[in-house]
Amino acid sequence: MSVSLMSKVWRMTIPSTEKIVLLALADWASDDGVAYPKQCTLASKCSLTDRTIRKTLKSLRESYRLIEWEPRSEETQGRSNTYFLTFVKTADEPIIIEKVETPKAEPKPKPPAKTKPANRATQIPDDFVVDDELKGWACENRIEVDLRAETEQWTDYHKAKGSLQKDWRASWRTWMRNAKKWGRNNANSYNGNANGSSRLEDELNDTSWADGLC
Repeated sequence: MSVSLMSKVWRMTIPSTEKIVLLALADWASDDGVAYPKQCTLASKCSLTDRTIRKTLKSLRESYRLIEWEPRSEETQGRSNTYFLTFVKTADEPIIIEKVETPKAEPKPKPPAKTKPANRATQIPDDFVVDDELKGWACENRIEVDLRAETEQWTDYHKAKGSLQKDWRASWRTWMRNAKKWGRNNANSYNGNANGSSRLEDELNDTSWADGLC
């Protein structure tokens, strides 16, 4: 026990938790300021948790520069750290201790906001048009159905259902393939006669029926 060191601690202007832990260290220390109590023993003597003891010891060393320590050594038989009280040579008068402010770490830059994909699913557009490209596709794939009727059914179905699609042109092509597959049109009007191909092409080129869909 070093009464002189404990007397100096009492005159220090430091927070209460730091003061009680420093008093405990001074109680164990020799007059030259060397002590080696276990942290669990410090916690018991100061009525603090082990976690608070570790935090306070770090504060006394880094924020107030009042102690230093060395890791467990042969001198303590590997049982505790060796603590050095750095205020041994200070004068016996009120000691004003100023906390050393550590620079705050710069905040990490925020990651860029995620952009929503451009091809979000939407409802069928009111201005959907069966253009030349779609009509050409139907001709090449021999979609021998009533395009006007099927398109109207396709439009009404998805509007009533409130369907959401990312590619309505692909949806239209799928509907037409299914219409051909299920034979919803009188294919005999196109097959089995010499005018079949020309009649299909004439219907595909007729755009008057699509005006009402725009």
